[in-house]
Amino acid sequence: RQMCIRDSITSRGYIANGKLLMAESSGSWILVDLVEGTLVKRLTIPSTDTDPVLNATWADGVWHLMSRQQAMAIDERGHSLWRDAIFRPMKNFVAQFVSHRFVVLISRIIPGDMNSEGRPGIGPFTYRLFFLDRIQGEIVEEFDLGPLEKPLDPIRSTMTSDHLLLTTTDSTLIISGL
Repeated sequence: RQMCIRDSITSRGYIANGKLLMAESSGSWILVDLVEGTLVKRLTIPSTDTDPVLNATWADGVWHLMSRQQAMAIDERGHSLWRDAIFRPMKNFVAQFVSHRFVVLISRIIPGDMNSEGRPGIGPFTYRLFFLDRIQGEIVEEFDLGPLEKPLDPIRSTMTSDHLLLTTTDSTLIISGL
């Protein structure tokens, strides 16, 4: 089967359970059924990012999506289950990790932004970690990390069932008890 989608695709595709998820240049996300060759859903979510979907993780029949300014979960038919309720003018998400209990969002605090205690962020590599309930999307916990000497590397970082391993170019931080 062949299918032509008339738009400029701006991100890599994410495939799970016979579905392809991709971002369009408009900021919309599209979900395509690869078996049927049909467009399942177009989610219109305006974004100023050139790559609106930075991370898409499939877990237990749910897509967990993250862009720089929002995180959300959708089911395999593209219906919204939840959106984050993090109220900050610039969320600046840089990484997302999904476990059986949590969606962990990592936001880079830009110097001058307020940290979780209401004080200005310090250092160029300070982060805020948000732990959201994976099913409901509610914030369970948040805390600041840093300042670090070097930036976190989301590609080299990972999450296990009960540990979050955050890596820079020369060190790894381990957060236990998840």
